[in-house]
Amino acid sequence: MKKTLSKMSWTNRRSRLSKKKLVVEAIAKAEGINYSDKEYKDLVAEEYQYNTEKYDSEAEYEKKNRESLKDNALSSAVQKWIAKHATFSK
Repeated sequence: MKKTLSKMSWTNRRSRLSKKKLVVEAIAKAEGINYSDKEYKDLVAEEYQYNTEKYDSEAEYEKKNRESLKDNALSSAVQKWIAKHATFSK
């Protein structure tokens, strides 16, 4: 018996991803965070390594996944910023 994700599971996943994207974008805007061309290109190269069987080239992978890659690059930049600026208290 093949197990599949229910429609509700996909809806919940999309909702969580949308919320995460909104939070990342809000933090990036408030703090002036962005990513460099080099960081973007490095991310594309890294993620392409896991998808070489599905795409003929890194350029094709980047073209077909551009929005997702941009979201990932911004999320990574925000996570780095948070790690650098986080303070902890007892």
